[in-house]
Amino acid sequence: MNVAARHLVLAGTALGVAVSAVALWYPAGNPQSADTVAPAPTAETRPAQRATPPRRETAMADASELPSHRGTAVDGAVTLDGDGRVVPNGDLKRLFEYFLTGLGRASPRALRERLRAAVVKRGLPPDAVAGVLALFDRYLDYREALGELARPGTGADSLRAAYEARRQLRREVLGPAAAEGLFAREEAVDRHALEKRAIMGNDRLTAQQRQRRLALIQQQLPADVRRSRERARLALELRERTRALREAGAGEARIHALRQELVGAEAAQRLSELEQRRETWQDRLRAYRRERRRVAASPGLAPEDKAKALDRLLSEHFDEHEARRVKALQRIGANDGG
Repeated sequence: MNVAARHLVLAGTALGVAVSAVALWYPAGNPQSADTVAPAPTAETRPAQRATPPRRETAMADASELPSHRGTAVDGAVTLDGDGRVVPNGDLKRLFEYFLTGLGRASPRALRERLRAAVVKRGLPPDAVAGVLALFDRYLDYREALGELARPGTGADSLRAAYEARRQLRREVLGPAAAEGLFAREEAVDRHALEKRAIMGNDRLTAQQRQRRLALIQQQLPADVRRSRERARLALELRERTRALREAGAGEARIHALRQELVGAEAAQRLSELEQRRETWQDRLRAYRRERRRVAASPGLAPEDKAKALDRLLSEHFDEHEARRVKALQRIGANDGG
C-alpha cells in the first residue's frame, strides 16, 4: 500500500480503564520488552529471542517542527538486540505514535521521512533504520485496518469480542512477535479490565472470594502498571487523609509525619517543597489579580491605554512562561463566567 495514499483512523478503540496519574514524587519507569525479532516482514513469525538481551538503546531527543511537536522532546526510543535487529517494544510504539500526532499537518509519507531522519540522526546503522521503517509501514497498515473494525457495545460479551478482534488483527498485520512486543502492555491491561469486570459482576462470589480473585489478576499486570496503580492508590490515600487531618485542625508537623509514613522522608520533603511553591504562586496570582481589577476599574483610562496598562502589569509580575499560564487561566475563567 502506498504510504502517502493511506487514510489513517487514529480514534482510540482500546478497551480498558485509564491508569491513574503517577504521583509527582515518584520517577516514571521505562520498562523494556525482553522480546526481539528481525525487522523484515519475512521474520514476522520467528520466535522471540529471549536469550539475547537488548544491547543498545538509541533515545530520541529533538523534536520536529510540526505544531504538535514544537517545544517537545521526541517520545520513545529504538532498542537493538545483540545482532543489531530492531526490538518491537513499547518504546518503539511510543516513537511511532509521537510522529503520528503530526497527521493532519503532514502526510503519512512526510511523517515517515521525519521518523527516518530522526533515527538516522541518532546514529542507527542502515539495516536498523530499514527495520524501523518496515515496522512503521506495517504499523500504519494496522492503524488503517483498526478503523474498519466495528465499534464495540458496552456489554461484557461485546467488549471481549472487540478485544479478541483487535488482538487477532495485530497478529495478522504485524506478525505474532511484533504484535506481542508492541502491544503486550496494552493487551495485559485490557485483559485485566475484562477479568475485573467479570469478577465484579459475579454475584455467586462472596466478598472475600472477590477480593482474592482481584488480588490474583492484579499480580498478572505488568510490573510498571502495578507500580503506577500503587502510586495512584497512595496518592489518593494521602490526599484523603491529609484533608481529614486539616479538617480536624492538625498542624503541618502532623501532616508531614503522615507523608513520611506513606511515601518516605525524601518524598515527603519534596511534597512539602512543592506545596510551598504552589502557595507562593497563589500569593503572586492573588496580588496580580487585585491590581488587575484596580486597573480594569479605573474610569480615567481609555480602552487602548487600559489594555496597555494590563499588559505591562502582566509582564511586571510574571516571566514569559508564567504569563502564558496566567493568560490561559484568565481564558478559562472567562469561559466559565468567572
